[in-house]
Amino acid sequence: MLNKETLRYKIDGDAIKPTFIGSKGTLLDLSNQLLVFWQSKLQETRAVINDEITPYLYRARNLQVSRGLNKLIEDRSEFTEPANQKEFRERAFAISTAALSQPCADLREHHKQLAQQLNLSSKQLYDQLYADLPQASVLSKACDLSGTQLIQTYNMAQAQGLLLYASQVDVAIAETDTNFRRKLLKALRFQRLLAKIKQDDAGNLLLSVSGPSAVLDQHQRYGLQLALFLPAIACAGDWAVTAQVRCPHKERRNPVQLFLDKSSGLVGQNKFLGYVPEEIEVLIKTLGEKNPDWQCDDQAPLLVVDKGEIIAPDLRIQTDDNVHVIEFFHRWHALPLRRRLEQIKQGQAKQLLLGIDRSILKRKEFADLAGDPLLEERGFLFSNFPSPSAIRKCIKAQ
Repeated sequence: MLNKETLRYKIDGDAIKPTFIGSKGTLLDLSNQLLVFWQSKLQETRAVINDEITPYLYRARNLQVSRGLNKLIEDRSEFTEPANQKEFRERAFAISTAALSQPCADLREHHKQLAQQLNLSSKQLYDQLYADLPQASVLSKACDLSGTQLIQTYNMAQAQGLLLYASQVDVAIAETDTNFRRKLLKALRFQRLLAKIKQDDAGNLLLSVSGPSAVLDQHQRYGLQLALFLPAIACAGDWAVTAQVRCPHKERRNPVQLFLDKSSGLVGQNKFLGYVPEEIEVLIKTLGEKNPDWQCDDQAPLLVVDKGEIIAPDLRIQTDDNVHVIEFFHRWHALPLRRRLEQIKQGQAKQLLLGIDRSILKRKEFADLAGDPLLEERGFLFSNFPSPSAIRKCIKAQ
């Protein structure tokens, strides 16, 4: 992810536009040169790399661009952290303190005597004393992107950097493939984003995602999750994102509008599409082992309820001729709970069962639901994560 210092954008009236770069010519050459440089510095320290990268950064007309490209490479490289030197420092400082009772003529002589007592040279003493600082970490694996991929990543990061400051994001997906929609909504859930999901009369999938300002106690983390969702959106054949954002450098007091769509040229990444959390995989496996006559998977159908709202359940369980789908309400997914109960009371989503984290019902705004008989009939409670026994009991009661 790019930081504020490497974000490039223009403000035109009430609109904000990220400044993208082309994937040909001098910037492509620079990207390749930076990647080759990092590959050549395997087993070098971060300090050495930071010193020697400077001439490369000044090869770009815009230093902000080269620094942004370099940051993305660094973020995708791996460093081996050095061994902790706390005990060595404590020993060295103790010897140094004791030696001050009979001080040497100068500091250099003091360091020399200290090194001798530690069976080190003066240089080894200097090197080892703070050898666990971040600058001493060693490059173990360099970024393996191509020059073109690095530029694509840079452009995506420019758009993501603005989404960190979003208060409201509306997404339109003109993608009719049900499997893709299911995967996209799973990615939404995986990023723990709060959204109202609907389908319009034309069949477009509409997502209204609350931005970081709606989750004030987790502003930075939520903004990052929102930004990480953009590459999944860009995997759609036809998509558009409209967001209200604050200016990163506070050029404007009022929010400005960010608009992105397939014409922006952003290349999607399917890293989170179809991702199944490990705990869900374990749950499915355990349910199948304990109930061999059941078919359990995460391929639950999308349910369309009133006003075109779409429900994306987490689990599908088939028992004999009956199919049950379960939506889990974790602490971070509590907002739709009251609406979901009302929809079930109205006879909608007849297949749907609800798994609810106990901590939700302890909140003031949901405390009245604790005695709702519908929870006993169509739901079950869990702590942190649903148990197979609770799911089995709920299904048997249907």
